[in-house]
Amino acid sequence: MSYYDKNGSPIDRGEFERLSDDRVYVRVGATELKSAGPPEKHFVVSTVWTGADTGGREVFETLVAKNGENDSEVTKYHTWDEAVEGHNARVGQCMVELGNGPKMVREIPAEET
Repeated sequence: MSYYDKNGSPIDRGEFERLSDDRVYVRVGATELKSAGPPEKHFVVSTVWTGADTGGREVFETLVAKNGENDSEVTKYHTWDEAVEGHNARVGQCMVELGNGPKMVREIPAEET
């Protein structure tokens, strides 16, 4: 298995393990969205650096938890910029799913994860 830092530079396993333990380094974005309901909907969009290349050098990924359950779709990216763009796109999709009406949207600090 190969490992890459957030800039796409190869790193060894020791550096990968060190960086993986740093919540701030790993975090690309984490956004919580809630509707006022009814029914209340609660989404969390999380995009992280994984660092491990399992094929194709896609070392970032986005997961969406909808009402406490992981969305079946995992989106992977090659670069930091793609990951940020992808994260924002998934947040936008969730906003559409929440529909019209009052919403709460907040960025989740790395310390809370």
